Amino acid sequence: MMILKRLLFAIAFLKYTIHGFVIHGEIVLSNSTVYINEILELNCTLYRHSGFNVSMLYWRIPNGQSLSEKQVISLNEQTLQSCQKVTRDNEGGKYFCKVNDGNSTEIIDSAQVLIGDEVVQNVTNSTCILYDKRNEFICYWDLGKYHQPLSLRINASVSMDNNDQNLIPCPLLNISSDPTDRHIRVKCT
Repeated sequence: MMILKRLLFAIAFLKYTIHGFVIHGEIVLSNSTVYINEILELNCTLYRHSGFNVSMLYWRIPNGQSLSEKQVISLNEQTLQSCQKVTRDNEGGKYFCKVNDGNSTEIIDSAQVLIGDEVVQNVTNSTCILYDKRNEFICYWDLGKYHQPLSLRINASVSMDNNDQNLIPCPLLNISSDPTDRHIRVKCT
């Protein structure tokens, strides 16, 4: 019985200890990959046994700066949330949740965040017309709304028989965008 108690204590101690440091909390993120113009939400939660409270927490972002009070929200006594819109791909990297108790600063946890260019939209409004007299085949389609249409790499192929093995690259691909609604329109001739 004594061996079992010691084993349980050792397991509990190891669960809360990594490389000699006591773990006081954790970061929970909704998604480790966030796309440009989406919201990055990170929650840093202190464990109840930590002896710290949310007023001692702060966020250190990949560029080395701390987030301002306008960029964080106290959800409760143990959780500080960072909620910000991602506008550039260089906002990815390691985010640190730290605690400062007045005497020292400790890292509570860190999370690696990847920034993706854009979420791929479904193709809509596709129309293809075959002009026999002009020996011309034209297709139009709408790629959807993109925040940074200039960053898109678009390749298009057509198939006359709906067979993916008989794809022909578009000889002439015209891409246009409407700045008022950010829709991308493609024409293949």
